[in-house]
Amino acid sequence: MDWNDQLRTSLIWLGKAFVVSSIGLTITIYLLAQFSEWGRLVRRISWEYFNPSRSTVPLAWLALIVLMTLFSVRLSILLSFWYNGFYSAMQKLTLGTLRSSLYYPGIPAQTDDRAAAILGRCHLGHLVARLDEENDWTRILSLGEQQRLAIGRLLLNRPRAAFLDEASSAMDEGLEHAMYRLLRESLPGATLVSVGHRSSLLGFHDRVLELLGEGKWRLQELPEAASNAARKSMLPAPGHIAAHS
Repeated sequence: MDWNDQLRTSLIWLGKAFVVSSIGLTITIYLLAQFSEWGRLVRRISWEYFNPSRSTVPLAWLALIVLMTLFSVRLSILLSFWYNGFYSAMQKLTLGTLRSSLYYPGIPAQTDDRAAAILGRCHLGHLVARLDEENDWTRILSLGEQQRLAIGRLLLNRPRAAFLDEASSAMDEGLEHAMYRLLRESLPGATLVSVGHRSSLLGFHDRVLELLGEGKWRLQELPEAASNAARKSMLPAPGHIAAHS
């Protein structure tokens, strides 16, 4: 995680969230005070205390409480992401810009050049000019492009563990090899858990977990010196999970 980038984007998020929360809180209080009996009662009791013409201190404290609440929410998200180091490379595209989909679940940095570089490394260079275009990208991008975009998310978020469930099913083996090689070179310390049915995946993992049914399982170590052809013979039945740590 790039903490400098997250600090900048978090400050922007806090500012926007504070304005929206303040407006929403003000409207809610006004409506309650106008159209509910207990709201009018609370207004009669507390209006002198919160009257800005008498003192701004109570309002300042209220604003600080709202701001600190939003700050704690944002900080808990950042720390939980950093502490768990876990990321699921699901092919989920958000409505909005392609940049926001690439940065999901983080907040995109508008001045960051990494997005364009990541798209190029994921064989998506033709989309660089459309990074800030808003659209329904699930209807525009092919499944293979969506899967490569998910690989780009991993490169941006740099998790310590990632689950890739059929994350390369729409790619040919050459492109799949390029994407997994990119992950292994860019995230050498990350644990990748892949679910798939291609023997080519084994070349990027050192263990295979075979689910036998009825709660039974078997873990196999893959020898590093084994060729892909040798590893292919070790491929278990459908339902296997390959892991690298």
